[in-house]
Amino acid sequence: MFDVIASSTHLDAWAAHDLDGEPIDWDTLFEGYAATVDFPCCLHVSELLEKYPDAKVILTVRDPEEWHRSYSKMHKMVWWIRLLTSPFIPRARKYFAWTWATIVDGVFHGTLSRPSNLAVYHAHVAFIRAAVPRDRLFEFDVRDGWAPLCAFLGVDEPSAAFPCSNRGNGLVGKRLGEMAWEGVREGKGW
Repeated sequence: MFDVIASSTHLDAWAAHDLDGEPIDWDTLFEGYAATVDFPCCLHVSELLEKYPDAKVILTVRDPEEWHRSYSKMHKMVWWIRLLTSPFIPRARKYFAWTWATIVDGVFHGTLSRPSNLAVYHAHVAFIRAAVPRDRLFEFDVRDGWAPLCAFLGVDEPSAAFPCSNRGNGLVGKRLGEMAWEGVREGKGW
C-alpha cells in the first residue's frame, strides 16, 4: 500500500482498474518487484494467480480479535488523515476516493463493527484457502518467525531478528500522515 501512496503511476493504475474497470498491465505495474503484500493485491488474488501461475502465496494469519482491534485503530487514524488532507491535496483526494470505494465500502461495507469485520476476515481466509492450490499456499503466523517462512520460500534465514513493527500501533496511518506532511512541507501537494 505504501507504494500506491508514494507513486502516482501506481495510484492511477489501481484507481482506473478498481473504479473504472480498466485493464491493468500487471507486468508493468510490478516491474522491479519480486513480491506484493496486503492491499490492494489481496483483492485480486484470482487475477494474479491466473497471470502468475507459479507464484507462491503466503496467507498471514493471526488472532481475529487482535486483527480487528488493529484494523479499527488504523482505520480511525486514516479517517482523520483523509479528513485533513483530501480537501487540500488532489492526490490525497484521489487516493482516499479509491481506498474508500474499494476497501472501506467495498470490502468492509463501510463499518468498523466487530461482527462485520470478523466475518470479512474469516471470509478472506476461506477464500484464499479455496482459491490457491495447496502446494503454493503457506499459512504463516508471524509469531513463528523466519524459519517456516524461509523454508517455504526456499531461502536462507536472515541473521537479523524477525521484524515486529505492526502491533496495532497504526503503522499505516502513521506513514500516511508522515507522507502527507512531507508533501505539504515540500510543496509537492502529496
